[in-house]
Amino acid sequence: MPGKRVERLQIMLNEEELAAIDEWRFRHRMPSRSAAVRAMLNVALKTEPARASEGNNHGEVAPSEEVGQLEDTLAPGNKVSSRTRRRILVVEQERVAAAGITTLLEAAGHEVVAVVPGPKEWLECAAADRVECAVIGDGLHPELAVRMADELSGKGIPFVYFNAKPHIPIPDRFREAPSIEADASSDEFNESLARACSN
Repeated sequence: MPGKRVERLQIMLNEEELAAIDEWRFRHRMPSRSAAVRAMLNVALKTEPARASEGNNHGEVAPSEEVGQLEDTLAPGNKVSSRTRRRILVVEQERVAAAGITTLLEAAGHEVVAVVPGPKEWLECAAADRVECAVIGDGLHPELAVRMADELSGKGIPFVYFNAKPHIPIPDRFREAPSIEADASSDEFNESLARACSN
């Protein structure tokens, strides 16, 4: 799990730049502006070394999972206690969306034990037996989302849907599963996880 974020990066943007970040954030269903900016920085930091090795850049930037942030994602009182900290599986096919969900969970004090694109990868994952709860992203193909929910239910692992789209069919047997919108606060995110785990 990445170390605690204690450094603040403040930048000035014009209206067009801020609008572009917001458009990118909503297109990729990122939970916050901070998460969107961190995800974009991660993409840049990870692709720059490859460009440098191809001779497209004179410098080389080391990849990093712990980039700066525009603003605090959470107020100090919004993190979960060690007693309610959970080991969570993120199921999402879209890498950027998965990064946003992971950022929000880790900022809230949870441990993301694995990020997988579907049930097959989860069953093959070494950390599968450590999962306490799962978050199913809406970037998952509808059939895979149902299969994943069935696999999790069969193993007694609670789950929540992240930003579930109205047009994605959710079987009646899973309609009681909590759903988290992309613009939900950290408290709402934690409440949904707690509700799923208490059922």
